[in-house]
Amino acid sequence: MLKRAGRNLLSLDRKKLKQYGESTLLKQEVIPLSSYSKSMYVSLRGIYFGMTDRAHLIFSDSERSFQMVRDNSPLVQKSPHIYFTKARNYFYSLIRQKKFEGIKRLIAELNGFEGIYNCKMNFKLKGLLFTLQLEVNSGYYLYSCQFESGMRHVKSVHSEVENYASEIPRDLMNKYYLTAASIHFYMEHYRSAIQFLNRILFFNKTSFDIDQSLFAKVILVIVQFEIGNENMDGYIQRLIGSDILLKPFSYLVEKLPAVKDV
Repeated sequence: MLKRAGRNLLSLDRKKLKQYGESTLLKQEVIPLSSYSKSMYVSLRGIYFGMTDRAHLIFSDSERSFQMVRDNSPLVQKSPHIYFTKARNYFYSLIRQKKFEGIKRLIAELNGFEGIYNCKMNFKLKGLLFTLQLEVNSGYYLYSCQFESGMRHVKSVHSEVENYASEIPRDLMNKYYLTAASIHFYMEHYRSAIQFLNRILFFNKTSFDIDQSLFAKVILVIVQFEIGNENMDGYIQRLIGSDILLKPFSYLVEKLPAVKDV
């Protein structure tokens, strides 16, 4: 029940969340019957800590959960996607703690993944690995404010993004475009930023996360202002429309990938 609530917190009564989250089972170490049970136990703790905004505890459990998978090479060889999921969760816990050296070590591990774990990778698995590498690398450059290096990275992976496009989930592709747009925006390469934003807003034939859409629209409005668009009257209303009413504006500002110094 707690794991399902992680995907849909608003539907779960807060009192029940506290009741389950503060239970003895999650407070104390347990003796698991299997490695899967142990991993599930740590994952459930991480979900609860995420719901209650305890970032330092999220990091600790995410690191433990990822290490359990790392230590189980047969599992990684059989189900690489489990490794990819744990690595992605670990990456975001590193981001929250601003542990950029840890991200650099993760990048190196991902680059050597096939050799380290002796995995046989078909095209689909290679696409999943590349998706994770794309997310981790671009996120690293954005959140560590290495925007110039980030631009070089975006340029260097362009052909691979096109090659693996069919294997990259749409929401993760949009997240990459948003990250790439932010990097170019901070370097004042506004035309390039617009190109990435357009791929999210106007060239996307599938539905996507409302937050990604709103973030992209807010950044696009700022970019249009920066390039001196003189026809701003009504532009914001046409672009964002009633969508802005779905989230408080302060929420949007707080959740933007980074904040540009002024």
